[in-house]
Amino acid sequence: MLPGAERFLTGVPTPLFAATKAVEKKRQHFVPKAYLMAFVCREIPAGFEPYLFVYPRSTHGPYAQAPKKTAVRSHYYSFDADGELDHGIEDALSKVESVAIPVLRKLNEGVSPETLSDEQRGALSLLLAYMEVRVPRFRGTVEKFTAEIMRDVALLAASQPEYFRRAMIESSVAQGVDPPTN
Repeated sequence: MLPGAERFLTGVPTPLFAATKAVEKKRQHFVPKAYLMAFVCREIPAGFEPYLFVYPRSTHGPYAQAPKKTAVRSHYYSFDADGELDHGIEDALSKVESVAIPVLRKLNEGVSPETLSDEQRGALSLLLAYMEVRVPRFRGTVEKFTAEIMRDVALLAASQPEYFRRAMIESSVAQGVDPPTN
């Protein structure tokens, strides 16, 4: 976490990624919904919900879509913690957004960036940093890089038979299964 981030997120030092399991948070945006709202069409026909135009890279043309359905995935940030889904990352992002989105709105309304406080600048910086690393493309790059490193480590370990044998035994013991016999 960036130095001082806790101060402007909550006002008191608390763990930013504190585990939260009570509320189901299935639909998780990788571009904040409140950010997307700044791009909705200004003239919305009666009976329609706010929408924006999405320009996908994989298809030929744009299409209209509600912000609540845009840049969202099911349990994108959730992970298993002892058999339950943990939403701590989603909660942390929500805290950042709740402080930084009002700053973005001020700037959008014409407030000069020079008038922002250090806390507002910090909140905005943290939001922009998170927006860079929370999208599927970045996540895919990290997952690919991690898989390549794991493959390289496994190949290196396998090229050292005695080390590999000890590692397999230790792994088996840690998992509570019988180690390989040969």
